[in-house]
Amino acid sequence: MSDLDAEIVAAFAAGLDVAGDLVTYTPAGGSPAAITVLLGDVERRPLEEGGEEFEIERRTATVLASDVAGPARGDTIEADGETWAVEAVAGRCSAFATLELVAVDRRMILDPEGRAELPT
Repeated sequence: MSDLDAEIVAAFAAGLDVAGDLVTYTPAGGSPAAITVLLGDVERRPLEEGGEEFEIERRTATVLASDVAGPARGDTIEADGETWAVEAVAGRCSAFATLELVAVDRRMILDPEGRAELPT
């Protein structure tokens, strides 16, 4: 890790000490771990599919790379009694990663044609 990377990690970690949220991160098929992340605000987005309207809840989480070495779709984060699934890794560097999350109980599943389906 370069000196610049080390400074970025130190600054982000200091920010987590002040504004971070304690969550439980569970890799798909792995063991849960308590970590501190920076959670974005919850956004509710309407979605229409097959003549029906749905609302999905999304947010982001920024995690230290040292806490989550390989974030991936299907990992989960428990925060404030709610479970969020990692939909995508929006950005990653050597210091941290920003994850796109969707609320598990309202998650839409995309079929191969890109159509959204509610979980059964």
